[in-house]
Amino acid sequence: MAVRDSWRYVRAGLITLVLVLAFVAGWPARIPKLVRAWPPALARVALLLPSLQEKVLTPFAPAAGALGITSEDWALFTGTGGTRYRMWIEGRAASGEWKLLYRAHDPEHAYLGGALEYRRVMNVWNPHHDWISSSYPAFTRWVARRAFRDFRRLRTVRVRMEEVRILPHGAGFEPSGRFAYEELLRREDVAP
Repeated sequence: MAVRDSWRYVRAGLITLVLVLAFVAGWPARIPKLVRAWPPALARVALLLPSLQEKVLTPFAPAAGALGITSEDWALFTGTGGTRYRMWIEGRAASGEWKLLYRAHDPEHAYLGGALEYRRVMNVWNPHHDWISSSYPAFTRWVARRAFRDFRRLRTVRVRMEEVRILPHGAGFEPSGRFAYEELLRREDVAP
């Protein structure tokens, strides 16, 4: 067998290895809702992959670092699955009454609306499927610091998500009154 023929096998093996590693690296870590409708055997395998991901990729980390190859855990064109959310930001002064500062899609309560509704910022706070970004706590601290700076009387800021139901045919949404992902921050907790 000539060297050229041997190289073809080596090259095919390397290409296969790179494709397998890319598949493993690109597998989303947060997929329980995605696999609910899958056949049970396939769903079990899909749920095992995130725990195997690090073990499989660790030996290749030095090469990936040297070549500038990184992996990110986010889904392209993601939606929130069946549950949709509407963010509320509220502040409370020493008197104890909550004041609504921001509520998504509410022009009367639009504090920081331009920044919060920017598509890249929304990815930080908008829940996806059954999880919220790991940056969400840092985001809520930033929001609280801004609110404390802009509203000197506030002592507490609350950021939370109201579950809503999207109405058919673009007719809007229906609030539920149920909240999730609540962060309660006191002025002294986030003082610079």
